[in-house]
Amino acid sequence: MRVFFSEAAKADIRAILRETREKFGPMQVPRYRALIAEARERLQQMPTLGHHREGLPPEARLFHISQPGRSASHFFLFRVNDTEGRIDVLRVMHEAMDIPRHWSSPR
Repeated sequence: MRVFFSEAAKADIRAILRETREKFGPMQVPRYRALIAEARERLQQMPTLGHHREGLPPEARLFHISQPGRSASHFFLFRVNDTEGRIDVLRVMHEAMDIPRHWSSPR
């Protein structure tokens, strides 16, 4: 399955990288960008890694982008579209955000 990012998810990533630069400096940006890319690859290989969270529709899944020894504060909000053979990442969110509030009718 291929992973596709919605326009909202792409905007989330740009904002996350901008904030990373502001808070942690320019050297941290490529590291966090790589962490996001690696999470995308892992999700593509195993879409079942995601988990459901109460308050979200049954098709909604969460996948934290952190890896052993490499912490992160963000996760992918996604759904698997078996009909089209794809994984749709709808948002990339901070773990402190109110997730159900950001779930809308996905496109």
